[in-house]
Amino acid sequence: MRVCPAGLPVKAHAPVICQVSNIRLRPSLREAHRATRELGSMQALIADIRARLAQGAYVNEAAVSHGIVTPILNALGWNSADPDQLVPEYSAGRGRVDFALLGRGRKPVVFIEVKGVGLAVDAEQQVFEYAFHQGVRLCVLTDGREWSFFLPAGLGKYEERRLYRLQLDDREPAECEAILDRYLGQAPVRSGQAFADAHADHENTLG
Repeated sequence: MRVCPAGLPVKAHAPVICQVSNIRLRPSLREAHRATRELGSMQALIADIRARLAQGAYVNEAAVSHGIVTPILNALGWNSADPDQLVPEYSAGRGRVDFALLGRGRKPVVFIEVKGVGLAVDAEQQVFEYAFHQGVRLCVLTDGREWSFFLPAGLGKYEERRLYRLQLDDREPAECEAILDRYLGQAPVRSGQAFADAHADHENTLG
């Protein structure tokens, strides 16, 4: 009769599965799991994205879309597999916007245009044209690192219609989470609270 480390008898031909309990995670994995528990899933996700941005891991627009934008939207409560909530490559006028967040009746209420890291400079016109044709209330231009939130129906130049610019690798994860949820969280967007907050915040910045 063989005995496993826990002191239980096992048959001679049986694998000693009791020893699995002695396996320990490598320190790096153990720390990652602990960080996720301590930060919360959204903040841990942002921390991971910041680390990958520093490594230059997002090499093109597709990498930003799949590796940054989609996971963040999922963490904000959007189901990227549900076409009643979110549509990628949404047809808007003469082009396609990278992501459309849908309100009730599958009407687009937020457009998100994605560029490669560092390539979002002077790209506002494209997303504004998409938003104009569809009557969208809020649009976002992002290269993964920087997120610019605009009120497309306002007056003035693009910069004057920007209500917030968020730099993921320049703010603490908790602050990033709060801003992203305020303007892009599924619940506040679908309830209309996100747009009320956006307009109020924009008016405050104008003085």
